[in-house]
Amino acid sequence: MPALAGIFVNGSAPKPKGWLSIKAPGHCRSPALDSDPKLSRIVTPVLTNKSSAATSAVIWEDLNYNHGYRVRNGIRFMPEQSHKVKPRRGIYLLPNLFTTAALFCGFYAILGAIGGEFENAAIAIFVAMILDGLDGRVARMTHTQTAFGAEYDSLSDMVSFGLAPALVMYVWSLNSLGKLGWLAAFIYTAGAALRLARFNTQLGTADKRYFQGIPSPAAAAMMAGTVWVSEEFGIGGDDISIITGILAVTTGLLMVSNIRYNSFKEVDFRGKVPFFSMVVVMLAFSVLYIQPPLVLFLVFFAYAISGPVLTLKYLRQHRAGRRGAKSGREDDVEPTDMTDSDRSADSD
Repeated sequence: MPALAGIFVNGSAPKPKGWLSIKAPGHCRSPALDSDPKLSRIVTPVLTNKSSAATSAVIWEDLNYNHGYRVRNGIRFMPEQSHKVKPRRGIYLLPNLFTTAALFCGFYAILGAIGGEFENAAIAIFVAMILDGLDGRVARMTHTQTAFGAEYDSLSDMVSFGLAPALVMYVWSLNSLGKLGWLAAFIYTAGAALRLARFNTQLGTADKRYFQGIPSPAAAAMMAGTVWVSEEFGIGGDDISIITGILAVTTGLLMVSNIRYNSFKEVDFRGKVPFFSMVVVMLAFSVLYIQPPLVLFLVFFAYAISGPVLTLKYLRQHRAGRRGAKSGREDDVEPTDMTDSDRSADSD
């Protein structure tokens, strides 16, 4: 255990070996505790007022260990090696279980398409969407967010929402188009990969209220929903191969576009809502139960259309604001309607 106090009168004594100077006042994290996984270990400075400046002291109290470090005359030192804890190796189990389950659903969808079970493959993609939405929320609720989890989630999304929908759609319908079919499937897969890469690089700067480009789960829902609805109503993939090819290319391009889509992250699910909201939720579940594939397809189709509509609305408001600002500047300019003859007459 390190020494609990070091006395330095008027700063004349040299800094002891192995001690670190802390200059910032107020609440401060101990550098020795930065690697500690328990983020609640906060070092709190408590200033004790004495009669003279030479005897003023700052006591650094660790809320977990209750060790105090006292330094005189405002010169604050802390042991560099105090409570040094080696970082624990491993990963958090709970959120990564959901990510692994989503990855399994994407892999199962690929196997289902190869085996001709297209309806089960489409359902597996929708299940992967639910699991993908849960892993991030579970990580935030349990405070188990890590860089490993973020990267693992992106790789899982690439398989479940990038590769699986393209292969399911190709085996079910696009293979009848020949080279154009696998080209359409590749455009969708490449769009999903680029969409995920761009999303990871813009995490710290992007507006949380909107997505730039349609999210890959929504694009996968469009592809899987088409397969599921068609299988439900007995429509063969070869009969609508041109439509599915256009759909694959369109959704792939929408993922890499700059069209804004609402993220719904500003919705507070923990707050109170009107009683009528529960009635709406009950009706929504009832409609979903009657015809799940058709309802899900229509919901995500409406979401895909909402992006261009929202973007056009934003652009119109932005242009209207620029025109209003420009007209306001023109009104501030003093009018000069007098001719040269009028100015000369006024000067006379």
